[in-house]
Amino acid sequence: MRKRKKYSPIQKPRPLHLERIMNLKRWTGILLICAAAFMALALFVMWGLPVLFPPEDPEDSLPQATVLPTASPAASAEENDLPTLEDSVNLFVINEDHPADADFAPEETAEFDSVTVDARIVPALTALCDAAKADGVTLKFSGGYVSYAEQESLYNAEVERLIAAGSTKIMAREDAKSTVSAPGTSDLQSGLCVTVQDDPATFSTTDTYGWLQRNMAHYGFVFRYPAGKEDETGIKRNDLVLRYVGTEHAAAIRRLSFCLEEYLRYIGA
Repeated sequence: MRKRKKYSPIQKPRPLHLERIMNLKRWTGILLICAAAFMALALFVMWGLPVLFPPEDPEDSLPQATVLPTASPAASAEENDLPTLEDSVNLFVINEDHPADADFAPEETAEFDSVTVDARIVPALTALCDAAKADGVTLKFSGGYVSYAEQESLYNAEVERLIAAGSTKIMAREDAKSTVSAPGTSDLQSGLCVTVQDDPATFSTTDTYGWLQRNMAHYGFVFRYPAGKEDETGIKRNDLVLRYVGTEHAAAIRRLSFCLEEYLRYIGA
């Protein structure tokens, strides 16, 4: 009996829309796998890395205050026969935020190098000048205590100069404050400041300036209007003005690179 020959069925091509559906499913699966991998990586970065590599303590990364080298070992107030004054004197300040009355003056004044100062800082000034002289530096002063009336005269003269140069009266009165404090707002009225006799334009390049920068804190002095602190002091840089604050506070101000206003705020005074 003859067997019938079997023929394989003819395979019909898949419809085009079915091919598209299958490709879409394939790419969707790939994208889901990629998304899952990305999420796993993100979770590892957020939670895994901090565990494996803990961050440094923020305080450890803070810059430390620059400490300048000194020409000679620091001496204590007792060793230098310096006065030990109360903080009510050392940290007393006159500025725009803490103005002085027209009749304010130091309790007792004295003459030092032809300038008037609060008598209580004369021993510190003497020790400062003697130490400078021993190192070959001669300190001379052109100013000390300035009364309210004297400051008023200086301020008005600066205002008139600016008006003559073309400023309006209002602008002149405001601009003058950056170089000559208005009466009642100058720390020179405290009697705790002295002005070095030198050229303000070149003083920062002199040996005298370098010696003061390294050593004056040992005797209780700081620069009253240092560079870069105009927004704090309200006065343009004037390295000629020294201010007595006591040895302890002077050392801290120098170490922190503060001006007096910043330091007072720092210690909450």
